[in-house]
Amino acid sequence: YPLIIMDSITSIKDTTAEQVIPFSIRVPNSLGESNDATATTVNEAFSQKCNITSDSSSPERCIVGTVTCMHESAMVWFSWGFTKSNADNESGGNSSSSAAEFGGLTVAMPKCYEGGAQASSQLLEYEAPNSDADDAYMIGLQMAARLSKKLGWPIFVSCALDASGLGAGVKFGVTQRASALAEKEVGRILLSVKERNHRHH
Repeated sequence: YPLIIMDSITSIKDTTAEQVIPFSIRVPNSLGESNDATATTVNEAFSQKCNITSDSSSPERCIVGTVTCMHESAMVWFSWGFTKSNADNESGGNSSSSAAEFGGLTVAMPKCYEGGAQASSQLLEYEAPNSDADDAYMIGLQMAARLSKKLGWPIFVSCALDASGLGAGVKFGVTQRASALAEKEVGRILLSVKERNHRHH
């Protein structure tokens, strides 16, 4: 993955063999905030400015990521990101960009199929070499396992959500909430892709 340049994502790559679907989810900075986080595609989120305020000193945190589907498998990557302020946009400020962060790569896959039926609902999980067994890694591993079971596909997940990325004074619970929102959106995307591919065959 190259640099993340939020304002430059305007379309979704969609070919017969591969589909790369970017997504963005606005996440409240505090668990106490009453407004719900909203999931949209990246191009929609940034064209609408994610309903952010004009206070450039308080950018809203969001999750950014991609879902890459190849035939009957998928790779998911997601990390923290920030929206641009309306003030920056109106003044012609530079687009926000940063080097992509990656967490440990995890994979889960369903057992082999026998006679048209799944042999077992048990999942095979693999820990990539030299990856730290931290909270973000475990989030990715659990997400891969649940998505693989739901879709019957091998699922790779790289999660770069971590408590330190939230900054001082923000509860770690936000990470758990954010990962749940990400998994819900990724699951929706993958089920939609699977259904669409099934109709085309």
